[in-house]
Amino acid sequence: SSCLGNMFCATWTLLVVMATCLVPSGTGLETSQLKRLLGMKDESLERLGPHTVRRVSALRQKLGERLKELRPTTPHLTTKLAALPPPTDSTTTTESPADPSRNPRFFSLFSLVKFQNLACNGSAGSNGTCYSNKECKYFGGTSNGLCALGFGVCCVFTKSCGESSSYNDTYFVNPGSPGSYDGTGSCQYTALKGKLDICQFRLDFDQFTLSQPAIVDQTCQDDQFIVASGNPVPVICGQNTGSHMYIDVGSNSNSCTLTVVTSGSTFKRSWKIKVSQILCGALNAATPGCLQYYAGLSGQVTTFNYDPVNGRHLSNQDYSICIKMMQGFCGIKYQACATPMTTDPNANQQNMAMAFSVSTQNGADRSSGANTQNCMADWITIPCATDVTNSVKQSDGSICQDRLCGNIFHSINGKSTTAPVYSYRKPFILTVRFNNNEEGSDLSRNNRGFCLDYTLQPCTAGLM
Repeated sequence: SSCLGNMFCATWTLLVVMATCLVPSGTGLETSQLKRLLGMKDESLERLGPHTVRRVSALRQKLGERLKELRPTTPHLTTKLAALPPPTDSTTTTESPADPSRNPRFFSLFSLVKFQNLACNGSAGSNGTCYSNKECKYFGGTSNGLCALGFGVCCVFTKSCGESSSYNDTYFVNPGSPGSYDGTGSCQYTALKGKLDICQFRLDFDQFTLSQPAIVDQTCQDDQFIVASGNPVPVICGQNTGSHMYIDVGSNSNSCTLTVVTSGSTFKRSWKIKVSQILCGALNAATPGCLQYYAGLSGQVTTFNYDPVNGRHLSNQDYSICIKMMQGFCGIKYQACATPMTTDPNANQQNMAMAFSVSTQNGADRSSGANTQNCMADWITIPCATDVTNSVKQSDGSICQDRLCGNIFHSINGKSTTAPVYSYRKPFILTVRFNNNEEGSDLSRNNRGFCLDYTLQPCTAGLM
C-alpha cells in the first residue's frame, strides 16, 4: 500500500501479474506469495528448500524472457521510470496510455499507472499540465502533445472574456485568437487560486499588442490593461510582448482579475497572457512588492511599451523592478542597451544614448539628470548610484545619487555621454516613477523610457 503512486511499484505490479499468468494452475501459489518469493534474496530462498529455489529461479527466467518479448517501443523504459521524481498529492491514475500506437499487449498488463501532474511543454509552444486524455477533456483543456512517457497528454488551458480558471499556466487570450481582435468593449478574466498557499500570480505577455498611449500626455486612453488584486498595479497599453508582471495575492485574496478595455479607432489588437501560480515561499517567488523580478546573473530590463524608435513610456507609472541577490555578489551594474538605431558602425554611443529617455527639469536637453532637484517629474531610483565600482563617491568626488533622469544615462548630473552605473546597496531594486505630466511627441529626444542591461558584481575583500 505504501508504494501506490510510485512508478517502481507499477513495474513491480506488472511483474507479479505476469508471474501469475506464467505459473501453472494448481500450484497453490497466490499473488501475495509470488510477491514475497520474487522479492526474496537467494540466501533466504535456500531456507525454504531446494524445490522452492528451483521453482522461483525458473519463474524468474521466464519473466526475463517475457519482458524481452514485450519490451515497449520507448527505449530504456526502466531507467526512465526510475528517474521520475517521487509522487505528490497531484497525481493521475490511468488504465491505458494516451498514445494508442503503443503495444497493447504490454500495456494491458497494467491495472493502474500513476504519474504526477507536472508542467509540460506542448507541441505548439504553449505550456500545460500533464493529465490523462480523459481528465484533460473533463477539465476543459486541449491536448497538445504527449507527456509522462506517453501515458498522459500535455493539457493546455485557454480562456477568454467572461471566464475564470484555477489551473496553473492558463492562457488569457483575445476573442478570435490566434487571430487579431478589432472590437471594442471590456474583456475580463478571473484567475482563481488552485491552492490556499498560492501567494503570487505571474503574468507572462507572450503576445501583447494594444493601441499606443495618447501623444499629448502618454496616458492609455483608447486601450487599457488593468489588473485588480490586493496591491495597486499600473495601467499599461501599447506593445509589451515579452514582458511580465508578478501580482501579490497573499492569504487575504482568492483571485486576480485581468481586464482589457478597448475603444477608439479600429486596431489589430492581440493578447496571449500566461497566468502561472506560485506557492508561498517557493524558490521562483518574487520579493513581495516587486512588479517585475529577474533571477539571472545578467539580464535586461525595460519600461512598459519601450521601443527605441516609436515607443513612448507610459504616464502614471509607479512600480519596482527587482533583481535576485546571489551568493558571492555584492553589487550590480546597469548600462544603457546598445539598441540598434543606425547602420553606422561607429554609432554605438548614439545607440546607447537613445536607450534612456526620461523627462527632466531641463526639458529636452541632451544631458543626464541626477539628484532630487533635477528629477522632480519623472525618474528612476537606483540606491546610491555611482559611476565608480566599490564606492559611494563619484569620479568627480560628489556623493552617490538615488534619482536619475534625463536623456543620457549617467549618475552625475549634466553629462553628455552615457556611462555604466553601479550600486552596492541591497536588495537590488530599481524603482520607476513617472507622473501624469508628460512633455509631448518629440520622440527623437524625449520620453521613450529606458532599456538597461544589468550585471551582478562579485564581492571583493572590502565588500563581503
